[in-house]
Amino acid sequence: MRFHVVALPQSCTTRAFSLCGFSQKTMRFCWMMKSLGHTVYLYGGEKNEAICDEHVVCIGREQQKELCKGRTYVYPDWNPANQIWVDYNKKVTEEIGKRKQPGDFVCILGGNCQVGFMETLPDLKIVEYGIGYTGWACRWLVFESYAWRAFCMGVIAKGSMKFDPYVHVIHSFYDENDFELLPERDEYALFVGRLTPNKGVGLACEACEKAGIKLKVVGLGDPKLVTHGAEYLGIVPENHRNHLMARAKVLMAPTLSWEPFGNVACEAQMCGTPVISTNWGGFTESVSDGVTGYRICDAAQAADRLGKLDKLAPSEFIRQRAIGAFSMRNIRHQYQEYFEKLSTLPNTISKQN
Repeated sequence: MRFHVVALPQSCTTRAFSLCGFSQKTMRFCWMMKSLGHTVYLYGGEKNEAICDEHVVCIGREQQKELCKGRTYVYPDWNPANQIWVDYNKKVTEEIGKRKQPGDFVCILGGNCQVGFMETLPDLKIVEYGIGYTGWACRWLVFESYAWRAFCMGVIAKGSMKFDPYVHVIHSFYDENDFELLPERDEYALFVGRLTPNKGVGLACEACEKAGIKLKVVGLGDPKLVTHGAEYLGIVPENHRNHLMARAKVLMAPTLSWEPFGNVACEAQMCGTPVISTNWGGFTESVSDGVTGYRICDAAQAADRLGKLDKLAPSEFIRQRAIGAFSMRNIRHQYQEYFEKLSTLPNTISKQN
């Protein structure tokens, strides 16, 4: 099979953009498809570290800086009418047009910002292969969790979508070699994520103070949200962040909004680190309550569970469970089966919502 994988315009597919989950997911997806023997064309920014047959530059670094208008790549503009999307999508479709063959797949993560591909490439199947957002645009959809698919189909689509076996769920995927299991841990809890009220950093700070455990906070956002004596470390390199997760006694992920999946919970568990998360969204599929962590509803309950970490499964079990469920070396076979099924179906440009 042949895949045209489209990165997002505001970043590059390199480790330097580690705070962009979309860029990192694109890199891992390219590896999975190549490891299965498929042809991969990758369209994106100037620099690339992903494995592919051809990397096609569709936006330069200076153009990125100019069109992003001062916005950080972590918080891109999701308006399809903005010039960065207009210019980028036009260039991408031109380049795909030079390389496409019947039966090819186009794989995107831009949702409505890339809806134009449906009209400009009607002879190809456009697949959104990792939906953890609203505003999907295509006919062929893969959601990151069952919880998020149910939320989108029931609330956003208001139940108007017909059942479709190709509106699928495949969990997010990671390289377990990026994470280590250490023989010893330090006596601190860790929060990793954007510093916004919805990510629950305030709840994490309050719970750790109640439990008498030190909390370290890593992330981009408003440091004023780091309270109750927690230590703010700012933004750290990816390898340092992963080491902090491996040394932590527990990872705090008490997201207050409906979390589509929650990548950091899976990454921590790949280090053998237990997770305390809220009890909704994607966490209901990634955190096994009472086994690999605890799912809680408020700060008081979180503080109580911080005192019961010794009741959880051993670190090696937590790591092996995470690898079994979320390793890209295992998940790739789910994508193989999905694309094999799609390859037997006729093309369509009609979308579901």
